[in-house]
Amino acid sequence: MRFMLSRYTLVFFMFYAGLLRAGDISADERVSQSNVLTSFAKKPLDETRLWLPASYNKYSLALLKAATSALARPRCLEVKRGTLDLSQSTPERAIFRFLCLQVDGQTYAEVIDGNSFTSLVFEPTKTPACYERLLTKIQSMHDLVWLVESGSIVGDQIARWDFDAKTPGGDPLNFKAVCSLDKNGDAVVKLSPRFLVHPSDAND
Repeated sequence: MRFMLSRYTLVFFMFYAGLLRAGDISADERVSQSNVLTSFAKKPLDETRLWLPASYNKYSLALLKAATSALARPRCLEVKRGTLDLSQSTPERAIFRFLCLQVDGQTYAEVIDGNSFTSLVFEPTKTPACYERLLTKIQSMHDLVWLVESGSIVGDQIARWDFDAKTPGGDPLNFKAVCSLDKNGDAVVKLSPRFLVHPSDAND
């Protein structure tokens, strides 16, 4: 089954690439078809693949929400199974772990924070401490969306993440998070608004 999925994906991408080279579709149609390529293989969440120990049933709704967040990740095409990660969870913070199928037919571990329901699987950086500082900064935010094309890293920056989110009151946020080292060599993450440029302003 995995071989068939990978083969179909390859053929689909080759066909789409041929259309782009031929210039037969408009820019809007390219965006539309790009969205299809991103999501065409995603399978609906199967709740029977989610499991909790009997004494942890209070996390049932949180597990379902975390599974939905895992499936929403661009890399995750299907949630094969998911549960509470007892080794990492604390009474104040549940951590959920999922086995996700990706487009090449292989699986990977997706980890979701039970408070913010954001992924803890970030792109690699030079120091894991950046992750810890980042999670502390964003723990009160909701509906986080990590942007695939984040800003470039400059100067003494170790990492940068661009994301959209909402305040607890529902107000939209467009932020960037930058990790750098202080004079003692400790990771410091600073959040600041990400100024958006409207397409009509780009030519001014």
